[in-house]
Amino acid sequence: MPVCPTCANPGGNSLGYAGSVQISPYGYTPTAWVGILMVVLFVLTTVLHFFQALRYRMWFLAGTAVVAGILEAVGWVGRLWASYDVLSHMAFSMQIICTIIGPTPLIAANFIILGHVIRRLGQQYSRLSARRYTIVFVSCDIISLIVQALGGAAAAAAVNNNKSPKGGSDIMLAGIIFQTGESHISMWPLVLTHCLLVAITFYVVLAAEFFLRCFKDWPIRGRAVIKTGYVFESKMQQMVAALVFSTSGNNPPENYRKH
Repeated sequence: MPVCPTCANPGGNSLGYAGSVQISPYGYTPTAWVGILMVVLFVLTTVLHFFQALRYRMWFLAGTAVVAGILEAVGWVGRLWASYDVLSHMAFSMQIICTIIGPTPLIAANFIILGHVIRRLGQQYSRLSARRYTIVFVSCDIISLIVQALGGAAAAAAVNNNKSPKGGSDIMLAGIIFQTGESHISMWPLVLTHCLLVAITFYVVLAAEFFLRCFKDWPIRGRAVIKTGYVFESKMQQMVAALVFSTSGNNPPENYRKH
C-alpha cells in the first residue's frame, strides 16, 4: 500500500509525522474543496431530475438519473470524508463503490431516451425497434452494474481487511474472466467497464446510423414507413444534443477521482 505523507491534511499539503508512517489506500489525500463542489453539484442535479420526473411523468428518470445522482453524491460524500480522515475504511468503501457504479444508471437513461426519440422520429430508420433497443442495452447496463458493484465491493473489502487494494481478483462475466493481477485500484473501473464500453460503442454506432437515415430519409429496406407526426424541431434538437453530451461525457470514474 502506498505511503501517504499528507494523510491528515484535507487541503492536500504535506504535514509529515515524527516516528510514524501513515498508510493511505489512495496514495494521497483527496482534496476537500473538490469533494464539496461535486457533492453540491450532484445534489442539485439529482433534485432537478426528481422534480422533472414528477412534473412530466417521466418515471424512468427516477430509476436512472435520480439513482445515479444519489450514488454519485454518496460517493463524493465519502471522498469529502476521506479528505479529513483518509484512513477511514467506511469513507473508502463509500467512494469506491458508489462512484464506480454511479454512472451506470445514467447511461441506462440515455438508452431509454434514445428509444423515445426513435419512436417519435420513425422506427423505420432504426436497425432495432425502440423496445428492443431499450431491452438489449439496458440489459447490458444491468450486467455491467452488477460486475462493477462486485469489483468495487472486493476492493473495499481488501482495504477493510488491511490488505492492499492491488491484490489480484478474478471477475467472471458471461464466461469471460478478467484477470486484474497486480493492477492498481484505479484500474478497477477500466477493467470492469469493458463490457459496458462495448455496449456503448454499439449504441453510438446504431444511433449515428439512425440519425443519418432519418435526416436523409433512408428507411431500412423492408420496413413499413410510418408517419409519426413529429418533426426534428428545436426541443427535439436540444434533447439530442443533451443525449450526445451525456454519452460522450460518461467516462469511467477513474478520470475524475484523482483529486
